[in-house]
Amino acid sequence: MKIEKIEKLAQKGKFEKLISIAEGKDIEMAKAAISALGTIRKDESFNFLVVALRNPNKEIRLAAIEAMGNIGMDRGRTHLRHLADTETDEDIVAAAREAANKLMNAKF
Repeated sequence: MKIEKIEKLAQKGKFEKLISIAEGKDIEMAKAAISALGTIRKDESFNFLVVALRNPNKEIRLAAIEAMGNIGMDRGRTHLRHLADTETDEDIVAAAREAANKLMNAKF
């Protein structure tokens, strides 16, 4: 599967397929699918991103943080703030704070 297909799935709102790709072993495809989920304002997308924030893979967590900042659901700030307060990796902390601020200042 190619990245272009992921973009089409996002445009069509196919969050189920995107979640399936995001759970796969191909990290680049998973990151692309997670990013795409950040464009679909559905509870299922949001809930998956919440779980992905705790993924052991740093790249996946960073993708989930960015997607959470893009999804435009204000309740994501709570999860991002908690992550920023409890995470030890400085890159994750900075990304979580940036995404939380984005949600706070956004008008979606």
